[in-house]
Amino acid sequence: MDVPLISRTSNGASDQNSSAETNQSQLLRGAATAARALNDLNIADREFKVVRDPTSQRFVIVVLEQSTGAVLDQYPPESVIKMLNQRSDSGGQLPGEPSR
Repeated sequence: MDVPLISRTSNGASDQNSSAETNQSQLLRGAATAARALNDLNIADREFKVVRDPTSQRFVIVVLEQSTGAVLDQYPPESVIKMLNQRSDSGGQLPGEPSR
């Protein structure tokens, strides 16, 4: 008796998730490459890192003072991350923003 092969069918939602993960992965690689290139410039007492914000899970580029580890700058700024977190917590709307 011949048994037909069962093939996995593609789910549109999983394809979108996979595409988003691939895009996120590419962005991370690009940011990490840029951080390494900046570190190779040996700018006095500066270190560039790519980190994941623990709350939003977004990648952030951070400029550190190498000798103390103090954060000198970051992109996106902390205020933008907080705004995006508020937006995602309120279902895509910023506080005070009119309903859609």
